Amino acid sequence: MNCYINNNYYRYFLNTFKVNIFIIKMMLILHKISCFFISEKSRTMALKSSMLRRQRYKFVFY
Repeated sequence: MNCYINNNYYRYFLNTFKVNIFIIKMMLILHKISCFFISEKSRTMALKSSMLRRQRYKFVFY
């Protein structure tokens, strides 16, 4: 009986451990994706601001 309970507990622990690893992997993937999107957004914002700056300078010069 005791062995059976321990076995079940061990199996439960393994399952939760697998789930935890899966969640951690998903979190890491989501973090990478969010970082990538943030970097892309900042890049596009920088490009837009540089374009606006260029247009403003054109407007000033011409």
